[in-house]
Formats: sequence, C-alpha cells, structure tokens
Amino acid sequence: MRNYALATSGMTLVNGTYTTNWDVDKIYGCMCDSYHEGYDCSLKSCPRGDDPLTTMQVNEVQLLKCAAIGGTFSLSYNGASTKPIPFDSSASTVQEALLTIKAITGVTVKFSIPTGVVCQPAANIVQIEFLQQFGPLNPLVADGSSLGRGGVITVSADGQSGYTDSVGQTFVSIKGTKESDTCSNRGLCTASDGTCACFNTNGDAYDSSDGYGLAGTRGDCGYIKSGTSVSTCPGSTQCSGHGFCNTGTFRCSCSSGWTGGDCSQKVCPTGRSWFDIPSGPNTAHKTWATCSNMGLCDSASGKCTCRLDFFGQACEYMGCGGGTSTPCNGHGRCMSMTELALWSQVNGDSAGLTYGTDPNNQFTWDGSRIYGCMCDSGYSGYDCSEKVCPSGDDPVTYDQNDEIQVLQCFADSGTFKLKFRQMTTGPIPANASSLFLQNALSSLSTTGGPTRVFYIDDAVGVQIANTIKTSAYNLADIFRKTPIKGAATSASLPDKILSITKSANTYLTPACTNSGQTIIIVFDSAHGALPALTTDITNLRSTQSTPFIDVNWGGTKDALALAGSAKTLIAATGTTENEVCNNHGLCDVGTGKCSCFSDWTSSDGMGGLGVKNDCGYRKVDISYQQY
Repeated sequence: MRNYALATSGMTLVNGTYTTNWDVDKIYGCMCDSYHEGYDCSLKSCPRGDDPLTTMQVNEVQLLKCAAIGGTFSLSYNGASTKPIPFDSSASTVQEALLTIKAITGVTVKFSIPTGVVCQPAANIVQIEFLQQFGPLNPLVADGSSLGRGGVITVSADGQSGYTDSVGQTFVSIKGTKESDTCSNRGLCTASDGTCACFNTNGDAYDSSDGYGLAGTRGDCGYIKSGTSVSTCPGSTQCSGHGFCNTGTFRCSCSSGWTGGDCSQKVCPTGRSWFDIPSGPNTAHKTWATCSNMGLCDSASGKCTCRLDFFGQACEYMGCGGGTSTPCNGHGRCMSMTELALWSQVNGDSAGLTYGTDPNNQFTWDGSRIYGCMCDSGYSGYDCSEKVCPSGDDPVTYDQNDEIQVLQCFADSGTFKLKFRQMTTGPIPANASSLFLQNALSSLSTTGGPTRVFYIDDAVGVQIANTIKTSAYNLADIFRKTPIKGAATSASLPDKILSITKSANTYLTPACTNSGQTIIIVFDSAHGALPALTTDITNLRSTQSTPFIDVNWGGTKDALALAGSAKTLIAATGTTENEVCNNHGLCDVGTGKCSCFSDWTSSDGMGGLGVKNDCGYRKVDISYQQY
C-alpha cells in the first residue's frame, strides 16, 4: 500500500500519501500495466470511447507553467513517466515526450507564446489537449527536481484554476466532458481478449471509430455503421427489458442490478476496496469497488469469484487459516478482528479491549473484515493445525519460586467463589477446610493442576507462622522452588516444611473467620508471574461486620499482617519458567508430544517423576553444584 500510494501519486486531485497505517507494508496488490485490469491484472481492457449520440462535449485541456533557465523536467500520467524533457524544448518536443507514455494515444501541445520555450522566466503557458483519452482525466504530474536553480513547474487540471502569461493572456484548464465508456456504450466488452462486440439490433449497427463519430481503428463502437440516424436503444428488446430508453441519445438507463450498454449484464456486489489508491493522506479502503477489488465479476450471473481465502458476496472478508471450507482445520473458532478483541487476554486475564467498533476510524478499517482463528485448547498456529506440547519449569535453573498469593477472609457464613484466568470455582463455604479449597483451585484448568492451600491456623500454617523471626517474612524464602545457588545443603527449613506439606494436614479450621483467616495459596503447576485471584463474595455473610476477602499478590508491593500479630507475610511473584518441553526437549507439533533430550523424561509438573509427558524430570541424580 505504501509503494502503491507513491507510484500513483498525483493520479487524482487528492494527495494520497500512505505511511502510518498498520497495513502500509503488509497488504500487497497489483498495479496493472496499461490495458490490463482486475485485482490480478488477468483481464484485458476494452477500448473506451465517446458515445457517438451525445453532443456538446469537450476534450480535457490541462495547463503547464514552468519558470526555469536550465535543467530538465519530466511529466507522468497514471504512474508512467516521460524521459527528461529539456527546459528549452519546443511544443513539438513536449508533445513527442507525452506520446511515449503508452496510456496517451493522442495529444496536442500549444504554447501561449509560440516563439518561446517550455520553461522561461517570462511565463509561457503550455496548453495540453487530450485527443483520444476522454472524460475527466487524472492530472499530469510534473517533476521539476532536475530543473536549474530556482526552477518551478506546476500543473492546473481541475477545470477551475489557470495561469496568466507574460503578455497578459489568461488560460483556465478544462475538464473533459465526453464519455469514456467501455466500447463507447455501444457494445459489450470481451475481457478475455479485450475486444468489443458492437451492437447490431433493430437495424442500428455500430463499429470501430476514430473517436469523433467517424470510422476508425480505435476498436471501440463509436461509429454508427448503419447510417447517420438511430431509431432505437440497443437490445433486441430495447435495453433488454431491464431499463428504459432515453430518446434523443438512445442511451439506456438500466434498472437496479443491471448494467451494460443494452442492460443485459448483471451487476456484481461492491465492497470497500482491499487495495486502492488512498483517498486522502493515510486514508484508504473507503472507495467501493466491484467484488471489493479482491475477486472477478461474472456479469452473466452477477456473482463474484473471490481470490483464494476471501469470501462474502463481494469478497469483503479475509478468511481464516485452513481455508473457507474448513476454517481453523476444525480445531478453533473463526472470528473477525472485532470479535477476537473481546477475547484478548493479558497474562491469562481478560484485557477488556475493543477493536473496530468505530466504523469511521481509518486505523481499524479491518475490524469486521479480517478474520483469524481462536484455537481450541491443545492447538495452536494461525490455522490451528499444530498441537501444543506440554510446558513447564526448567528444573535446573536456580533461585526460583512458585507464585504465592495470600488471602484473608472475614466472614462466618455463606459462600464465596475464586476466579483465576477466566475460570471460576464453584461455591466455597465460609467454613471450608483447606483441603476443600485446595481441591477447588486444583480442579480449574487454568491452574494447570495441583495448587496447595494452607491456613495459618492449620498445623502447617502454624509452622510457617512460627518461622517468621522478624516483623516481615517473604513467603518465597519458605517455598523456594529450587536451592539457592552455592548453598551447602538443600536440607533447609523451607525443605522441611515442604516435606510436611506433602503429608496429612489437620484441615480443621474454616476458610473464613470474623477476625480474618489467613490463607496461603502456592501455585505449583501454573508457572511464572501470575495474575491475581479475584473473588465473588455476593453470597458471603458475617454476623459481626461487612464480609470481605483481601487478596495480596505481586511480591513486596503487598504485605498482609497476620491477625492478632505484628508479623507480616509477603506474597511472592512466580519466577519459574514455563518453557515448552521444560527446555529439555523438542516439540513435535504434529503429535503434541515432547522428544526429550538424553537423561530427561516426563515429570509430575513439580520436579518429580510423573506422567505429564513433558521433559521436566532428570533421570540421573546429579548435584546442582555441577551447574
């Protein structure tokens, strides 16, 4: 899109630079050579010409004004440029240069001061009349960067502005008013070879013209072959029964859904163009094009044949990976960008984002048009064709800990719910044991499996509280995942507590008390820095105060005072990895299985031997000191 805007600069009267939108270097399309068209340039353009039955029309005249005393300039039309033109060229030299552009087949050049040169200090207005390109035309674009010092060249092509020369003569540009109809509106185009099939109905026959109503070699249908007078509109039945005939010009006005000089062709749907010349600075995709300029129109059926992986009646949608017949390979949901935005997440939590909801926002024009896959669990890739391999912590990295969050629940009856990464537990009674709460969290698919829960008033919780020697203690030091690098032994107090937590607990105290039960939650299976648990306390009750649950997370930024004590627990941000195959194997995306490196095999997700099918367990016992 960026390059197309540069290549077509000046093809319209709008300055259409395109440099800031997301798609400037992402969306590509064809810039067709002269006499070729279609989104893929596969169609041949038929000759276009003036309708021979319309009168009182004029050719386009554009003006050029050049002030210079040396150097060269060039002129371009519809993206094609002349060779450098010397500043002191004559009118015939400028004319010859313009005729080297393939899209210009007839032009005359006149100077307002015939004895002058094209560029001179005393203004000499150059009048350029297009003789074979009809209708309102795109302006010529002048490049004066190679003119001598102080050289300036400008073009007037809007039909309103003009220039005054050095002797006081004023000239105004003229917009062409003749038609530039395919086959002069008196025939139908055969796009396969670019030839016109001229009408010959009801005694009125047309043939190739010279562009001015006489017989010629243009290949259009602008010559009335049957005589000087016409009695009917084209069509065996005038306008093929799909429009009405304008007497005088005998030109058909087609009914909705029909087109062509005889109204025999069906109109295909239109949509905002996928690839087009910008309609303003950094503004594109607002022009309506047949088949959205991403498909070809079948005028017999009025249906678009869309480019591969585009769909919709007007090819207005870009399909998902996997193809339009089986999007996302049957392993995901195909959604628009606007729909996908509602599912966007940050670290597993909803990001609360929207995209493309404002139809007038040029930067999100693709919101309802570009579709992508949201893969089912266990699948990945743009087309959901790849299976996801297990991932987890690399067990040989040092000084890491699981995510630990601390809650305090103030209530004595009712129920509450906990939510983690879009998944919510069932109702948890206020008097639930730590085992009940542990099972509720471990059953959520988003926690990845075992999640340990301890109450400060339970046996293990008391031991944890007793380890706090100062006013504050970071729980990461108690539940450290791996030994501290260089430690003489791993049989530290945290490890002793860990061994206790794997044995039976008392599970006697409730989750909530009016004085505030402190709950420690260790995420053994969900790795890295995690989002905070959120709570639903709609049905939680207290006979003494307003019930609430305080959630502390994120390391030292939050600390929770133990009820009835001056001691404080500090939550811990998870620092373990979540690497595919635990960074000790390679993933086979075809099967979703890990191929583990030598000496590594499947773990339990917490460093021990297990059936997780990852590569998180080392088969050979080796001291961490070797790392």
